Amino acid sequence: MAIDGALFDEAEIQQVAGRHDTAREEIEQQLTQLRSQLDGVGQRSPNEMTKMLVDQYEQDLTRLKDSVLADLQAMSQDMRSTAGEQTEQDQSNVKPISNTPIENFIG
Repeated sequence: MAIDGALFDEAEIQQVAGRHDTAREEIEQQLTQLRSQLDGVGQRSPNEMTKMLVDQYEQDLTRLKDSVLADLQAMSQDMRSTAGEQTEQDQSNVKPISNTPIENFIG
């Protein structure tokens, strides 16, 4: 189905949204692994510099989750929502045409 000259493919939109979700999950896993490594360093070296490193990590993690990860999640949700709304709108717009008797189109 063409929308403003572009091909609208709900399945493709769902795939892209899924890739956003996957990217977000992978980033979260990597952050969890990094946190485990930092905890290990903190246990082996409980000095002030290590504590500052862990504190800085926590601050950076919070900012990252509030921006990048939240944006990835919002984008995937928006894509799915918009695709679903467009599909519903398209179906609603086609009903009057498909319910019109063919005689009305033939002159």
